[in-house]
Amino acid sequence: MSVFKYQLTDNQTENVVFQIGSFDNPDEFRELAQTSYFTMLLLKKGKGKVMRDEAIYEFNSPGLLCFSLYQKMNLKA
Repeated sequence: MSVFKYQLTDNQTENVVFQIGSFDNPDEFRELAQTSYFTMLLLKKGKGKVMRDEAIYEFNSPGLLCFSLYQKMNLKA
């Protein structure tokens, strides 16, 4: 469940073009995902690994993870 989520949408198409949010449960991001908008995840606590495209990186909180259009990603706590 997200603590907050903020989205910007294209006025003409109503498609999401940017999203920023925080979350309590990393299970929301365990499955490989790809979005058609920019995504930023604010990490308040915890640590784990993030897969971006084909690379795996470790992360510690607090932090901010940024993903571009159609970038494949998932998290493992």
